Amino acid sequence: MKKQIFLAFIALLIALSSCGKRDSGLPNIVLIVADDLGWKDLGFMGSSYYETPNLDLLAGEGMVFLQAYA
Repeated sequence: MKKQIFLAFIALLIALSSCGKRDSGLPNIVLIVADDLGWKDLGFMGSSYYETPNLDLLAGEGMVFLQAYA
């Protein structure tokens, strides 16, 4: 009986520990790597052939890294 109460208490503590808001202050970074993607194949780079609304939204709200060569 004591073991069940103890385990329930631990489960409650674990559940409540994730409820607090943590602001780490660190930026969120999303790096998208795609094979055979040209620089002009995305809507925010001027493509009218391919439709990329989600990537256009990400680029509009964030930062685009343009100076990368492979």
